[in-house]
Amino acid sequence: MRSEESQDGLTFEQAFTRLEEVVRQLEGGQQSLDRAIELYEEGMRLSRHCDVMLQHAQLRVTKLQSDMNSSSQGVRGAPGGPPAYGANGASAANAAGVADADDDDQRNLPW
Repeated sequence: MRSEESQDGLTFEQAFTRLEEVVRQLEGGQQSLDRAIELYEEGMRLSRHCDVMLQHAQLRVTKLQSDMNSSSQGVRGAPGGPPAYGANGASAANAAGVADADDDDQRNLPW
């Protein structure tokens, strides 16, 4: 089974297309109450299926971005990389008198 398919074999695109059809049928208002309930239930299943697939895709993209960021931060102190630290453990920015984000409480700032 391909990763972008669910247990029932529908891709995101197939499920979304079917969901659109279900919505059109429900909006048409020509079904009996029982049929409208069946369509509503199917629509809810399809909606959940699409939501899960979107969440899965988002996690995959986030992981790829994280992998890319971690592989591009090879040089210490380089832009986008981890900060360089001096002999006493202070960051280069802090040693130069630049406040770190967590120094706010020491400067009595309201935020």
